[in-house]
Amino acid sequence: MKQLWSALVPVDEEAAFYTQRWEEIFESCVVGIKSEQWRNRQSSCLCLTDLVSSANRKWSDISKHYRLIFLTSLALLADDVKESV
Repeated sequence: MKQLWSALVPVDEEAAFYTQRWEEIFESCVVGIKSEQWRNRQSSCLCLTDLVSSANRKWSDISKHYRLIFLTSLALLADDVKESV
């Protein structure tokens, strides 16, 4: 995912871009995680991982979304368990 971002956003503007568009990218990731297509779920999870674990990300940015991230992750795990049984 980082390679994709690097191709779209110049390296020197990357941190500012993430900070400016964080909410929009996050919302798009959450929508993708709930998709029925596994490719969308996988890419959204990878994007969300990169977004949350960014070096300049602060807890204050993530804390208001933590519950949604946690519950959505649990729902994905529950669906995965149902499919494997």
